[in-house]
Amino acid sequence: MAKAEFHYPLKCLTGTVEKDSKVYYRKNRVTGLIHAVHLSHPYRGAASPAQKACREHFRRVMALVSERLRDPQTNAAVRKEYLSQHEVGTLVGFAYRKWKGEIA
Repeated sequence: MAKAEFHYPLKCLTGTVEKDSKVYYRKNRVTGLIHAVHLSHPYRGAASPAQKACREHFRRVMALVSERLRDPQTNAAVRKEYLSQHEVGTLVGFAYRKWKGEIA
């Protein structure tokens, strides 16, 4: 069976290559992989009421996460749970997923 090795011409590429390009390059901070995403019809208008409500909910949950992670005992317990899983790449992301259902 044939084997091939690809040598990257660049160490990392992020953002768009041209001003009007619809292809956006992003590096995953956890895995280090680079992904190319095609942007189709990005909306540049005002946010809808549903978007505003979603963003406000995110702000409230992140405030709760930050507040709880400042407590050393809670931080240690959550860190122990975080280290025993391999699904979420950051402690804050793990805490967000864990506590986001507590705020309506």
